[in-house]
Amino acid sequence: MDQRSSTRHLRASPPASATKLWKAVTEVVGTGATLLVHPATTEQGYAIRTAGTRRRVPVDFDGLTLSRMTATPKVKEMQSPS
Repeated sequence: MDQRSSTRHLRASPPASATKLWKAVTEVVGTGATLLVHPATTEQGYAIRTAGTRRRVPVDFDGLTLSRMTATPKVKEMQSPS
């Protein structure tokens, strides 16, 4: 299965389980990216953790977690020798 197109949904209820799960996932994420949403005592009732390079970055805005889009990485143009 292509790692870039795979999606996995896991549920970890207790905070200790979420912490253990997050540690295990971040150790193997490699060049990919991952996201963990877990229950927390916040205004929204959940917290977000990310690892790896993502275009969407969670940002705190007056106690609310919003998703900010970053620019698409620019690829340097390479020229072949003439």
